[in-house]
Amino acid sequence: MRKKSWSPQRQAVLLNRLAQLLDDGFSLQDALKFMAQYEEEPLRSKIWALYDDLLEGEPFIDGLLKIGYSREALMSVILYEKNGRLSEGLFLAADILKRKNDLITQMKRHFRYPIFLLLFIFFMMYVMYFYTIPQFQTYFEQLDQELPLMTELFLILMNVMTNLAVFIPIVVIALLIIFKWYKTNRSSAEIICRLVKLPHIRQYIMKLVSLGFCMHLSPLLESGMSLKNSLHFCGENSLSLFFQHECQRISEELRNGISLDSSLKSTGFYSIELASVIQHSQGRNTLGRDLYHYQQYLYKNLLEFMQKRIHQFQFSLYFVVGVFILVLFLSILLPMYQMMVGG
Repeated sequence: MRKKSWSPQRQAVLLNRLAQLLDDGFSLQDALKFMAQYEEEPLRSKIWALYDDLLEGEPFIDGLLKIGYSREALMSVILYEKNGRLSEGLFLAADILKRKNDLITQMKRHFRYPIFLLLFIFFMMYVMYFYTIPQFQTYFEQLDQELPLMTELFLILMNVMTNLAVFIPIVVIALLIIFKWYKTNRSSAEIICRLVKLPHIRQYIMKLVSLGFCMHLSPLLESGMSLKNSLHFCGENSLSLFFQHECQRISEELRNGISLDSSLKSTGFYSIELASVIQHSQGRNTLGRDLYHYQQYLYKNLLEFMQKRIHQFQFSLYFVVGVFILVLFLSILLPMYQMMVGG
């Protein structure tokens, strides 16, 4: 029997069902015990693991992390749980995971065929390079003639690709080591500060950071918590070290008389629109609501951005496949044509 993977979709299903039971009046432990009675493996084992952790007094969030949930997905759960709105946080986390799964599924659907086609063409090119073209070379040498230009270009291309096949993995491994070292020796704020200086991803990074900020504060503010207490809570309980430090920094600046929008602008991490949303909310006591709506806008905007990039990358893949097919075709056809004419 094929083992089912712990995909974002299945993670979302667990959280969604659990949230529904909580809304129907089940306690958290009773809901987990009830779900474990009818769920199949491996989900049942994960539910029992959660249940056992709760019985041992471990926080619910820690149990979710143990069974494979990401910190990003659980951000809303911990914020809503502290305000007695656990089911709402679970529904939101399930929605985030579902959208993540939809994006992954879309990427697989768009890239599966062109990547397979590209790999097949690479295989055919190497077969030609090692078996077919040498036959042509021998024949043309016997006739004291040169290979067609396209075939010569094909040989040059294959020589380059053969060298790159050895060189690229070494470069990738070196870059991964450098990145890991850099990540270990630099704070999250320093890394993001570097990333926002890159022109092609600057806006994307700023929107991601702004989205995270909104996701942290909007549920707390909407529950009636003050801005000061919300920042203090996030600084103590956020699963993200970056936002822990950011909330602590902003709290300190607020105590020094700096406004929230000015504090955000000073870093360069956040979108300009976020500061405008905060300014618009001043004096109207609607900051939580406005951050929530801006959060929804950012999420939709980032999703559209990713979908657009997926389509662009898919087009690029098809273009590369087309070029390789043309090169492959001409590299075979031209020598055969020249042999026929010469014969």
